[in-house]
Amino acid sequence: MMDSAVEKTVKLPTFDGERKNFHVWWTRFKAYATVYKFSAALKIGGEADLPQKEDDLLDETKSDAKRKAE
Repeated sequence: MMDSAVEKTVKLPTFDGERKNFHVWWTRFKAYATVYKFSAALKIGGEADLPQKEDDLLDETKSDAKRKAE
């Protein structure tokens, strides 16, 4: 038995642009997003916690802004 921690990696699935392959790619991409903990952003409204623009300044002393900064 190994005492060291083993880190598993998942390769980012690539989409070849073929319509017939989209469903398989999307399923694999959602699994990848779950492993790397960003699957909530893929759902409709998942980006609701993000700032409106990339260069918006956030006041991290407020809980809402702190969540957006994270």
